[in-house]
Amino acid sequence: MDTTILLSSFERAATLTNDHVACARYFDQIMNIVINILMKWDRKLQCLALGGGLFGFCKGFFASMESQ
Repeated sequence: MDTTILLSSFERAATLTNDHVACARYFDQIMNIVINILMKWDRKLQCLALGGGLFGFCKGFFASMESQ
């Protein structure tokens, strides 16, 4: 992978500050990673995927989002 094409942390922050849609998509992607990988919850089927996640077997979860 060519690391010279990656944005610096300052450039990423500036992009997210100016593009609210990109910020929302990034947040959604991070939340999907947490739900799918750490908790092993299948969001499409709305049930536990095979095997336990990082915290064991998840029977359900609740999420609350706040925007400022």
